[in-house]
Amino acid sequence: MEILNNIWIALSTENEYLIKLISIPFSVLEIYIIFKLFTTILKTNYTKKQLYVYVFSVTLISLICSLFIPEPFNVFINYAFIFILLIKYFKYNILQSITAIITPLLAFGLVNSLLLNPFLKIFNQTYEIGFSTPIYRISYLIVLYTIMFCIIFILKHVKLKLNYSLNLDKKTIVTIMTNFLLGILTLVVQSILHYYYRNSIPLFFSLFNFILLFAYFFIS
Repeated sequence: MEILNNIWIALSTENEYLIKLISIPFSVLEIYIIFKLFTTILKTNYTKKQLYVYVFSVTLISLICSLFIPEPFNVFINYAFIFILLIKYFKYNILQSITAIITPLLAFGLVNSLLLNPFLKIFNQTYEIGFSTPIYRISYLIVLYTIMFCIIFILKHVKLKLNYSLNLDKKTIVTIMTNFLLGILTLVVQSILHYYYRNSIPLFFSLFNFILLFAYFFIS
């Protein structure tokens, strides 16, 4: 009983070391989910070797960048590496590579915008305490990743007819890129608002905000 009690205390109290420790396997899982997400959207047939290469190489470069390069520059290097990997190893064209990078960002951003505030309200925790306490952090990530797997499952059964040809006219390409950039900017602004006001935003507002963002990206 004492061992179980000690485990519970470690999980239910703020523990920076344990948070860093559990973030390693969850980071690998998130990279795997991102891979499954963009390959499902792009209808990419891949081998197990390609899956392993992507997960291992992205995990490794993310770890190296987080250790030796300060934020936010490490994030830029991560995405630059992924962009090159997609073009050189997966033979994606530029539009496909951009889609493979942006769509997981948008998907995770949308789900987080819906999930974060209700999660904190249910457990009656602030963001700082909730995400520095292992039991809450683990619970949140499990729910988040479960939703992402559900999205992947749905996308597998939805017939998406997408055109990633580089033969599009210049006006169409500019329109697509402008739409993507505006979408990312909108998501960044919403994320900042949620970050600073997450403890005071009503649940109805979070749900309404998610519906608006989802509608925007779905229509786009």
